[in-house]
Amino acid sequence: MIESGEAGSMGKLARTFDVDRSYVSRMLKLTSVAPDTVEAVLHGDEPEGINLRELQKGLPVSWQEQRERWSRRR
Repeated sequence: MIESGEAGSMGKLARTFDVDRSYVSRMLKLTSVAPDTVEAVLHGDEPEGINLRELQKGLPVSWQEQRERWSRRR
C-alpha cells in the first residue's frame, strides 16, 4: 500500500489497519528478509533461533549477511 501510494505514510497505514505506528514499522522491517529465509520459515525449516523477535532486531540489509548470520546457527 505504501509502494502504490494508497497509504502515503506509516501513520496512514497504521490508521487503515487500526494498529500502532510502531507495529507497522516493525512489520515493514520484515520485508527485507531474504526470500529463501521467508520460504524456509513458511515450510517450518527455519534456522535455529529464528523467530519474529529475532527478525525484527538488527536485521542486516544484505541478504548474504543474513544468510551468513543464520547459517552459523544451524
